Amino acid sequence: MFVNLWLKRDSVGEIHDLEHYLLRSVKNKIYDQFDKIACQEKLRQQIALQVTEETDSTKEEIEYTET
Repeated sequence: MFVNLWLKRDSVGEIHDLEHYLLRSVKNKIYDQFDKIACQEKLRQQIALQVTEETDSTKEEIEYTET
């Protein structure tokens, strides 16, 4: 957090309340992490569903071929 603040020191402008700024920054970082986790979980579910559908399709093809 402090490194980002230092790197953006020219563009940030004047910060009146450093504690408030840092708390807000940490809070936003946490929200970003939650969003990232949610997106990853959604992707995992989509992949699992796709694999399941492909497995079922292959199984049906094998059963059809054997009969």
